[in-house]
Amino acid sequence: MEQTQAEWREEIDNAGDVWVVGPGDHRYFIGNLEETCKICHEHARLFVGAPGLHRSLLTLVDMLEHIETGLLSELWQGSLMRKEAMDALARVGEVTT
Repeated sequence: MEQTQAEWREEIDNAGDVWVVGPGDHRYFIGNLEETCKICHEHARLFVGAPGLHRSLLTLVDMLEHIETGLLSELWQGSLMRKEAMDALARVGEVTT
């Protein structure tokens, strides 16, 4: 999944509908400003930022998984943060837990 953050954007149409537009101009309805107010913008920003967040998480996990000894390795291997990161990546098909 090689994407750049610039490929995703938030759009609001004349009816107040909030959309996230992805690669190939595919549109994903998030909600309506009148009905859901700021939640639409929060969700849209998350979608727009997701590719960068995804790449950052992959890089961080890869780096931490390759530390073989020391305190950082011990803290990472048994941590809730590791479990949650691995679970999140597994949900998008990147790693298996």
